[in-house]
Parts: sequence; C-alpha cells; structure tokens
Amino acid sequence: MDAPNKEKVPFSLPPVNDLRFHLVCVCSGVETVIKKYYGDRSGTFMLSAKVRGDDHVAKCGTEGFPFFTIGDILPEKDFVHVFSRSALDFVMTESDTISDFINYLDWRKEGIRGDRLTFAAGEEELVALYWGQMNQVGWDLTKLYGPGALGRGLIAVGGLHREMCLSPAYLEWKLACAESKFWDAMIQEFAKHVISGKVPVVAGHIPSFVSSEGVLRYMASETRERRIILSRAFKGMMQRSIEDKADRYVRKFPLMSMKDTHGYVFMVSTYHSDVHGDYLSFRDERAEIISLYCLDLLHSFPSLGHAIGITLDTSPLVSGKFGSSSDILVVERPDFDDDFIKYLDTMRAELEMKPIDVKSVSKTIKSMDRDRKLRRPKGTVPRKRIFRP
Repeated sequence: MDAPNKEKVPFSLPPVNDLRFHLVCVCSGVETVIKKYYGDRSGTFMLSAKVRGDDHVAKCGTEGFPFFTIGDILPEKDFVHVFSRSALDFVMTESDTISDFINYLDWRKEGIRGDRLTFAAGEEELVALYWGQMNQVGWDLTKLYGPGALGRGLIAVGGLHREMCLSPAYLEWKLACAESKFWDAMIQEFAKHVISGKVPVVAGHIPSFVSSEGVLRYMASETRERRIILSRAFKGMMQRSIEDKADRYVRKFPLMSMKDTHGYVFMVSTYHSDVHGDYLSFRDERAEIISLYCLDLLHSFPSLGHAIGITLDTSPLVSGKFGSSSDILVVERPDFDDDFIKYLDTMRAELEMKPIDVKSVSKTIKSMDRDRKLRRPKGTVPRKRIFRP
C-alpha cells in the first residue's frame, strides 16, 4: 500500500514465508563525536563479534571493548546492522547493486553473529576486507590460510581501505565497473518507459506494469561483476554486427554459472520499409523472432526457467537510418512436447539459427565454477594485514 494506505503497490510480493528481511539502523550525527574522540578516523563504528548485547553498555570503554564499538546488539533476536551514515556510504559505494548489497549484509551478519570477526577498525576497513578477498570465500579462512586458520577470526586493521583504493587491482576493477554502467543505463531507459506508461503494444502483447517490472527485476538483480560481463557481451554483439554489416545479428548468452536459472538473448535487426511495411509491423516481427531465439535457448538448456530477450535496431552504420527503438521481453519455459519441438525445429530452419554447442558451453561454465571454488583469491589488500592467529 502507499503511505495513506489507500492504493496497493502495482506489483506482487512473494509469500511471507519466502521473504527475507534485513534490519538496518543508521545513526545520524555520530561521525562528529567519533572523529573528535579518535582524531582522524572516518567516523564509522569499530566492529567486533566479541561485543554482544549488554556488553555495549556494561563493558564499553574497558579493555578489549573500545568506545564506539558495535557487535551483535540483540544476540537473541533478529540481527540488526548498525551503521553511521558515512559507513553506509562506504558500503553502498562498493556494493552498488541490490544483489551486491544483500550479499555484503549476509556476509557481515555471518561474521559478527558467527563470531568470525575478531575486530575491524571501521566499516571502511571491513569493506576493503570483503572486496579484497572475502566476497569470494565467505568466512572459510582455510581457503586463504590453510588448516592453521581453522577456528580463528579475522582482524581488519586501519589503513586497509586506503591501500585498497590505491592498489592496481582495485583501479582495474573500477575501470571495468565503468563499462558496466551500460547495463545500468539500459535498466534506467526501460524503467523510464515503464513508469511513464509509454510501453507500446508489440506482437499483440498489451504491456502491464506488473509484467514489465518482472522483466526489469531480472536485469536489476545482476551483480556488478555480472553486469560487466553482460555489458561487454552486448556491446561486443553490436560491434560485431557493424563489422559484418548484418541485417540481423544474435548473441545467445545462456549461462555465467551452472546455478543460473535465466539466460539472455541479444539481437539487432534492420528495418526495411519495402519488406516490413510500417515500422510497428517490423517491431512485432522483431519481437516474435527474438522470442523464438529465447525458446531455442530454453530448449537447449533444461536448467533455465526463463530467457530474457533484448532487441534493438541495427546501427546507422549498417542500416543508414537514424532513430531507433528497443524492446525487452521475458519468455518462460513452456512444455516442450513433441508438437512444440517440431514447430521450433521448423522455425530454427526458417530463421537459419546456428545451433548452440551445449556441451562446449556447459564444459566452459563448469570449469569457471570450479576455478571460482579452487582458486586462491587475488586480494586487493596484503593478506598479512588481515589475519591474526
């Protein structure tokens, strides 16, 4: 419902049992006091899993319990994340997608409630620790330090965030993040039309806010790392279509991990008035074609439940025409019975679809998943600074 409790929100929420709530408390004005007390600190709370419940008051200022140290404030109840405003800025600067932000909160909760974080000199140091290594290994310290780390905790000392920001690996990451803003811009562009109610009827489909919001939710759920990959894939598809001067060019992007339940199809297509008639008819045909490519993707990869298709006009360098439109749709996995498969085979032949080498793609993705589990993370901060036996 809206604030006056009169109008329902125009989209549905999952059942209550499937919802996850993250409790976040933001303390305004505390930065000034912390900076004054500790000198040149950032104004963020220190963090320790050793500080629990009444310790925040009863032991505050004693040995091992410095002033302005936050741990698990309600150990017997749902976990509450406590941030100063500057701390939240640090977190949301590095975790600037909803999936990355939630992943950080989950990791942070596990470290504090699971008694794995011995001490962090500030939220910015914990952020550096997370993005340096721990976002890949969670709290399994044996992946970093071997059996000797079993049962030990982490210490994030002061200066880690500064070191991270000056490291070549971090600067390289930020350059890659800038590339991924292409994906962000596509989300914003589609969302603008959805919110304004200006999504046109394409291929007989009458758009609704609910259906359009559902499509955008898939795009917005992608992490920053995945947005980098998707942006490069989409821009690579567009560049290749220009180089080949193709009337139609399609890039199927089925998986980035074997755990994925949705894939993507990117397509550019050229409008010819003598072939398509009016432009709306062309958009209808374009939507039907990319839907078929999405069905082909779903049939090729049984683990996928949805395929998202994004299509737009070819570059003026190919078509010679300026002005463009784009469409986005999601195709759910249908029941691939014999009749449906025969129809799909017919359309594959008519559209001259290139078959997907499923075995090769699956082998590559499995190898990438295995490497993620086995590789020693390339930390952006020196390991010796973040672990104390």
